[in-house]
Amino acid sequence: MRRVQVFRHDWSKDNKRPEKTPDGEGFFHQFGISFCELEHGPAHFTTAVVEMPDGTIKEVDTGLIRFLDRPGT
Repeated sequence: MRRVQVFRHDWSKDNKRPEKTPDGEGFFHQFGISFCELEHGPAHFTTAVVEMPDGTIKEVDTGLIRFLDRPGT
């Protein structure tokens, strides 16, 4: 498994845009697929399944993780 930095979106101080804020480190397990319901049906998007140090699992948008190591290290 690879180590990843997980981020979350928080609003900027001027409350005009979301900013990426570190939200801990964990271990990447695999990519997954999630969806959100829109007016005209579901929209699918890719997620990352991440195990946090306390054993909980987060399904994170792929734009909100950063790999901390290289494959095979």
